[in-house]
Amino acid sequence: MRRATHIVRHSFAFVCALILSSMLSPRAEAQSFVQVNSAVPSAGAQVTVVYSKAQSAGDLNVVVVGWNDTTASVTSVTDTSGNSYTLATGPLTVPGNLTQSIYYAKNIVAAAAGANTVTVKFTASATYPDIRILEYSGLDTNNPLDGGMGATGSSATSDSGALTTTNANDLLFGANIVLTSTSSAGTGYTLRTITNPDGDLAEDKVVSSTGSYHATAPLTAVGSWIMQIVAFKAAGAAPAPTAPANLGAAVISSTQINLTWTASTETGGTINNYLVERCQGSGCTSFAQIGSSTTTSYNDTTLAASTTYSYRVRAEDTSNNTGPYSNIAKATTQSASMPTPSAPTNLTAVAGASGPIVVAAQGYKNTNSLSTHTTAAFNTTGADVLVMCASTHDGVNMTPSDSFGNTWVTLAGPTSTTVGADLRTQTWYARNPSVGPNYTVTMTLSAADSLVISVIAAQGSNIPSPIDAASPIGSDTGTMPISSVSPSITTTDNFDLLVRFAKTSV
Repeated sequence: MRRATHIVRHSFAFVCALILSSMLSPRAEAQSFVQVNSAVPSAGAQVTVVYSKAQSAGDLNVVVVGWNDTTASVTSVTDTSGNSYTLATGPLTVPGNLTQSIYYAKNIVAAAAGANTVTVKFTASATYPDIRILEYSGLDTNNPLDGGMGATGSSATSDSGALTTTNANDLLFGANIVLTSTSSAGTGYTLRTITNPDGDLAEDKVVSSTGSYHATAPLTAVGSWIMQIVAFKAAGAAPAPTAPANLGAAVISSTQINLTWTASTETGGTINNYLVERCQGSGCTSFAQIGSSTTTSYNDTTLAASTTYSYRVRAEDTSNNTGPYSNIAKATTQSASMPTPSAPTNLTAVAGASGPIVVAAQGYKNTNSLSTHTTAAFNTTGADVLVMCASTHDGVNMTPSDSFGNTWVTLAGPTSTTVGADLRTQTWYARNPSVGPNYTVTMTLSAADSLVISVIAAQGSNIPSPIDAASPIGSDTGTMPISSVSPSITTTDNFDLLVRFAKTSV
């Protein structure tokens, strides 16, 4: 569909580009805009785009990555100057058709004209990748991001939805990817590019007060689109906390959901507390503050059964400056008739007088369908072996990694059950691992799905060969008993630490 559109609108986009180039130059300096370039190949697992003009130290780079499928995903955004790129918003998808994300690099290093090339790499060849790179000056060099969001639709106007800013002087940046073509910038925005022949847009405007803002752009015809907006703070903005990361929502019962997240930081400031906001309903967008926490967790205990809730969190410092929002985490409470399940980790351990001991354990449960799942951070200091069990659904492959770059080796599985309950379970271990505070485990899935993870960290193992024996993964074959029994193992050493993992369908 996109290929046919390319042919039809090729001459139109070319004429527009010639006209716009003469119109945009006078406003570039007022908008803190420096330069823009793009690359629009028909396919590719790697796309490069060069900054054709010289780049100034301290400026901000923006990279928009869009493509016409939802199979490929971005593995890295880098440049030859060594600037570090951070995800501002996305990825956002129109299933089967479109994906887009926006990245930025703050406080960039200087580079001569044509000397800095941006490279975007994908997991597979992306269909019609559309890479737009821009440079802006006059923005905060320490913590420029004030927030970002996006929306999808099928209409004659692309609209990001409302972004509420927390800083008075912001640069608002908007970008879309469409299946038709974009005709012009949205009201109040300055057009920076409409790519040729894809017809995808980048636009911006400067605001001088906090508020709720949209990025919009009219299209040449009705069709599917993604539109995203990102707010960047001007230089000299008051210090503010960074966004909390890895917000997760764990269902505890029909009335309780527990939240955890990774702590925010600030340029010389002190985090005072975290403001927790919630909205109710599977498609809700109206968030309201429900509480605050001085730690990186919050338990929401006054919920309705069988109801979906969405959460977001932002940090507040001792000067009452608030930072951007975290990712949104969703969870659905259990029905009132269901019994409260046990914790997702069903861990038992027996240690001899001189055998290994458990120094830390972590559990994770998320009923949302995600392609990656990350546990909350915990402290694995002192551990010399890590053991993990994860369970999802039949047909989904699991690939583990962690924040310390350890190598994970399969112990048992993957084993799938289809009688009675559709489960797929696997166990791994990491020998003589790198450990420490703020340790997290990430599981990448071959298809978006729910996941349960249990991790233990043990000390005192036989480091060269820490595993004495491991059973295969058993199941109840659909009989639904009230107790679980593992396959048997035979130990060969004294003072073994025995670990059992169990996953149920409740």
